[in-house]
Amino acid sequence: MSDEQDRDRQAGPGGLALGSRVRFRTAIPPGSDLKSGAVEPASMDLDLTGETALVTGGGRGNGRAIALELATHGADVVVNDLDEDVAEDTAATIRDRDDDSDAVGLAADVTDQAEVEAMVEHGVEELGSVDILVNNAGVGNAGPFLDEGYDDDFRLNIEVHLFGSINCTRA
Repeated sequence: MSDEQDRDRQAGPGGLALGSRVRFRTAIPPGSDLKSGAVEPASMDLDLTGETALVTGGGRGNGRAIALELATHGADVVVNDLDEDVAEDTAATIRDRDDDSDAVGLAADVTDQAEVEAMVEHGVEELGSVDILVNNAGVGNAGPFLDEGYDDDFRLNIEVHLFGSINCTRA
């Protein structure tokens, strides 16, 4: 097996897909030592000009980083968060940069289908389309299953992570 075939095999079949029209393959860069964990970071050269991404949970943390990175590659971004001020702050950061990307910050609870549909409709009105969906919204409250309140925490995790992703994908 050649080094290239081996890298492709390790990356998985089909690579990683963003949305319905943007695809890129992940690969282990040459010279990386997988056994020691010393993998050189790979650069990603994407041209997302003309594409619009919706990033749920995009106001802070990983979601903010994803929104900023997509804008760096030319995408316009609908930034969603439960907190509209936080979403708008990330959107303003994107608009204020020199990469010609536009952004709008919108509050919506991804567990509420009506809010998600209104958010997507507003995002399309502002930016023209939604081509890329990043289902990033999440909650991290979980504890031992015998603890008081576990059922409510678990239910919230399922509602946000599972049904939130379904709601956004359907919208």
